[in-house]
Amino acid sequence: MFHRIFICEDNPIQLLSLKQYVANYSAFHEHDFSISLATQLPEEIKQFIETFDVRGGIYFLDIDLGKKHINGIELAKWIREHDAEAKISFITTHDEMVSKVIKEHLECLSFIYKDDDITNIHNEINYSLSEAQKRIDAIEKTNQKQLSFKIGREEHFINFNKLLYIKVSDVIHRLVVVAKDEQSEFYGTIYEISKRYPELLQVDRSCIVNPQNIVSFDSKQRKIFFENGISVDVSRRNAKNVKKTMEQYCNDIQ
Repeated sequence: MFHRIFICEDNPIQLLSLKQYVANYSAFHEHDFSISLATQLPEEIKQFIETFDVRGGIYFLDIDLGKKHINGIELAKWIREHDAEAKISFITTHDEMVSKVIKEHLECLSFIYKDDDITNIHNEINYSLSEAQKRIDAIEKTNQKQLSFKIGREEHFINFNKLLYIKVSDVIHRLVVVAKDEQSEFYGTIYEISKRYPELLQVDRSCIVNPQNIVSFDSKQRKIFFENGISVDVSRRNAKNVKKTMEQYCNDIQ
C-alpha cells in the first residue's frame, strides 16, 4: 500500500523545496510514499481528508500559515479529530512554537526549522518519514495479531486492535476476555496469557490490558479508561509501571 503525504506551507518556494526533499527520499526507499497534496491553503488539506476519508496520513505542516488562515497547530488539531492515526511534523522558524505544540498535547514526529541548513532540514524530513513508516508497520502488525483461546473444543480468535483486557472470572480457573464488540469466558490463567502475549500490560494480580486501546489513565484514582467509559482499576504496586507504559501510547495521563 502507498502512504499519503500532505504538505501545507504558505511560502511557495519552501513548499517546492519540501516536495523535492520528500520526492528524493521516496526515490531511494522501497516503501510507497505518495504526495497526495502540497498546498499553501489549509482548507484544501481539510477538504481532501473529508472527501477521501484519509486514514494514517503523513503531514508536514507550517505552523505560521499567515493571518488569513488557521495556523498549523489548529490544523493539526482538526486533523487529529478526523485522522486519528496521523503522523505529523511541524515546520517553523521560532523555537517558542515548540512549547505551544507541547501545551496542546499534539504528538509530532519532528520539528523542521526553515532557517536551518539544508543538510539538517533534509535529515529531519528523512527521520520523519522513516519514523512514520516504523509506526505504520507497528500498527499493521498489531492489527493482524490475534488472541487465541478455546471454549470447549472450539478455538476462538480476537484481533488485538479490538482487545481491551482480560481478567480473572468469578468462576475458578476461568478468565473473562473483553473486546470492543464481544465478551467471552474461557479456561486459563493470567500467568499463562502474560507469557504468551508479553505486549499485554499487568495492572493488578487479576487483570492484564491491551495498552494500545487505552484512552486515558487517571493516576490519582488509579483507573484506566477505554472507549465508551469502560474502565479497570490499577493496583498501587503496578501504578508506576502503568504510567510509564502509557506515556508511549497516549497523552491523556492525569
